[in-house]
Amino acid sequence: MQLKNWHLTVIVFMISLLVLFGGRFIYQNYRIEQPIQVAMSEIKGVKLNQIQYDQQKVELTIVVQDVENFVDTYHQIENKIQPMIGKRELQLHFVNNQDQTLLRAWNQAYFNIAQAMDKNEYSTIPIVLEKLKKQSRLDKVGYGIDEKNVYVDLHVGKKSLYFILPRRVNQGVNNVG
Repeated sequence: MQLKNWHLTVIVFMISLLVLFGGRFIYQNYRIEQPIQVAMSEIKGVKLNQIQYDQQKVELTIVVQDVENFVDTYHQIENKIQPMIGKRELQLHFVNNQDQTLLRAWNQAYFNIAQAMDKNEYSTIPIVLEKLKKQSRLDKVGYGIDEKNVYVDLHVGKKSLYFILPRRVNQGVNNVG
């Protein structure tokens, strides 16, 4: 009789674990992952690569294909995803489709862009980028600014490079790739 009670206890324990972890998996899949995947599929020019999350933050790794305006796309992602994750911090990481031409161009421009930001002379950044476009023979350069960040995108052929630079002093650069 003692042996039967022990087996019953183990079986009940295993069923409890199965329900607990199965419920957690179902919650995470249907409450977090699927809505994010659906929302990201509705945004033109981006593809969700990976989702990682915990109680404090949600990290999305995103492949940017060809977008008209990187700043608008960035805000569109933020506006769609943030309501889904509540008070968790949203961290976006963008995968770049870069090459050496773009990296060299960025290295040439970064000092002047950082200097313009340090001096709060944001109006000089488009001038720096247009000069860079001609010197490095880039097809397209993009620039945007909001209250938190400066956004820069460089394009040559089918390759692209995206950067988000925080406007706060001494925050560094966030290479999004």
